[in-house]
Amino acid sequence: MVTPNDDLVLLEEHPQQVSVSLVNDVKFFDRFNLEKLEKVLSVDALSESLRAL
Repeated sequence: MVTPNDDLVLLEEHPQQVSVSLVNDVKFFDRFNLEKLEKVLSVDALSESLRAL
């Protein structure tokens, strides 16, 4: 279980440089940016609920 006092440590970057920040940017602010959208959707590990942007 993660608690508010736990540190989050990045173990490795995504090879395509897709971050949580980028996903949130596309989902909430820049939905019509095709380049960003395609980059996010190229991630196989992305959940189906996020794919339904």
